[in-house]
Amino acid sequence: MSSGAKKVTDAADEDTVSLREGEQSVCPIDAMDDPLRQLPPETFERMLVVSTRGDPERVERAVRDAGADPTNVVVVPVSGSAIRYDGPLTVGKRVAPSDMTGVGVRFTEALRGFDEPAWVVVDNFNVFLMYTDQKRVYRFMDSLTGKARESGARGLYCTVRDALTDTTYQTFRNLFDSETDLR
Repeated sequence: MSSGAKKVTDAADEDTVSLREGEQSVCPIDAMDDPLRQLPPETFERMLVVSTRGDPERVERAVRDAGADPTNVVVVPVSGSAIRYDGPLTVGKRVAPSDMTGVGVRFTEALRGFDEPAWVVVDNFNVFLMYTDQKRVYRFMDSLTGKARESGARGLYCTVRDALTDTTYQTFRNLFDSETDLR
């Protein structure tokens, strides 16, 4: 990890993440890892999750496993197929991964809904690279990180590091204040 972001250990000896207010961090993960499971419970007090990794029930399980209240979490589901969820999370309308404008609109609306700085987690931004070119995804991620910074949100933008070339990773790395490696 580089400047700012740090991985800390809590009383239960589980690795967690710590960011400063307004800090945006790229987060390399392994393909099957769920970054939500490595966040301390207090991060779920005000959280926005851009979920590209399945249904909101997965997010709810991670929140409950952290001992947090799922009613404080907003999910922007990014999926090519329908999402069915009936639970305590606030879940926006599904957006297709090819519709980055739609994702950005829902992200901005959700971020404005918090009365204090929130945590933002994009659980795997590689998904967007499967639907459009790198330059467009870069502009999209620049927009998300900028909006999160302006609001004071702490942002964790996860990527399956092994799926990106070193050059592509470095290009995206330049958007962030720090790196929080959870591999």
